[in-house]
This record gives sequence, structure tokens and C-alpha cells, in this order.
Amino acid sequence: NHILEDVNKCVIALQEGDVDTLDRTAGAIRGRAARVVHIINAEMENYEPGVYTERVLESIKLLSETEMGTDGQRRPGSSWKKEVRGERGVGRREKM
Repeated sequence: NHILEDVNKCVIALQEGDVDTLDRTAGAIRGRAARVVHIINAEMENYEPGVYTERVLESIKLLSETEMGTDGQRRPGSSWKKEVRGERGVGRREKM
């Protein structure tokens, strides 16, 4: 629920060109996601190894290593700061 609220704040910040709020809120999302990963890792230690635990561990690894681009595409290890450009610092993708 909190992550969804933060995502909505990021969308508003993007629309308004508010880079500081975007950066701060994106950091909050990364922090919350990291806590989710940590808690799930700890919880998986209580389960017997198997297909279920392997899939969960693969999923949280993906969550911890993947960032979303401004176009909604997943980019392992990318930085949103490299992708977000425009008149006030947001809005357009950098051409490569």
C-alpha cells in the first residue's frame, strides 16, 4: 500500500517536473522494496528448500536487481537519473 502511494507521488512529481520530490520518493520506494526483500529472505529460511522457495528467492532477486525505466521497461542495474531528462530535469528520455 505504501509503495503504491509512493508510486503515485512519483507520477505527480514527474508531471509537475519536481525533481527533488521524485528523487526523495523514488528513494523511499527503493528503501521499502529493500525491506521487503530482507523480510522475505528471512522468512524463506523457515521453509524447507524446494520449488516454492526457489521461485520466491528468484523473484526477490529480480526485485532487488531491476529498476523500471521511464517507458515502463525493466532494466537490470539501470539508473533512472540517466533516463529522465527535460526542461526542468524530467520528462524526456535521453537519446543514445
